[in-house]
Amino acid sequence: MKNPLKIHFACLFGVEYEIDLMPFWTKHWLDKKFDSYKVYLHKEDGKIGREIQQEFRDLGFSVECLDGPHSNGNLRRVALGYYAGTLPPRDFLVLADADEFCKIDFRPALQEYDLITGFMVDRYTSRLEGCYCDPFEQYPEEEPFTKEILKNFTPPYLRQSEWPYTRRTKILAARAGDDSTYAGSHCMKSLDARAKILEDQKVYHFAWRESAKRKLAVKSYYDADNLSEIYGGELPADDLYIATQVRDMECLDLSPAGVV
Repeated sequence: MKNPLKIHFACLFGVEYEIDLMPFWTKHWLDKKFDSYKVYLHKEDGKIGREIQQEFRDLGFSVECLDGPHSNGNLRRVALGYYAGTLPPRDFLVLADADEFCKIDFRPALQEYDLITGFMVDRYTSRLEGCYCDPFEQYPEEEPFTKEILKNFTPPYLRQSEWPYTRRTKILAARAGDDSTYAGSHCMKSLDARAKILEDQKVYHFAWRESAKRKLAVKSYYDADNLSEIYGGELPADDLYIATQVRDMECLDLSPAGVV
């Protein structure tokens, strides 16, 4: 008799950036009825309220808290890579960032496939605003689904500066024992040649919201012009973290080849 299919879900959830999406995001992924749910709550200063932690626990998530810099995905790589190593290697692990949604019916798909991959598709509206209702209704505009590995799409009202290319591929589900890149879940390091792959799935990405302003500031591949544009032409003088990021950007290689 074959072992029953086990599917686990995990996320590094940026409390400071994604809390407006939380009620819609948790419902979306809990409706998939996976076998377990794990969330790493992250805030740079580590001050994560007990109420938020308990809210996730009450919904059925196993919760851990992380602090310190995101480091362009290195924190995600360490946390989610470690968690994958605690699971049976033949079990499946589904990963989604806290601003990502996916309309796949995972359980029947993973009865047939060993790996599910896709491309991020940005959803947006006419201005940056926090999420207060169903994000698919609030952010109705959708970028063209071009399946490009590197892309620099931004909403029409944010095109005065030259935005960097970022990787748009996503590993949505893989065996826990397979060799994935957990920094951004953009590719597999290696894979059995016999693996069956379900490709080209849409990953709906709700990054262009009010909280994106400070979120972009912690990623080294956005430059001072990008931050100035998203802040409406003037960076906040009282935000020392952003000021430090902008200063440090002057010595970074922001070319597309350096994108993670």
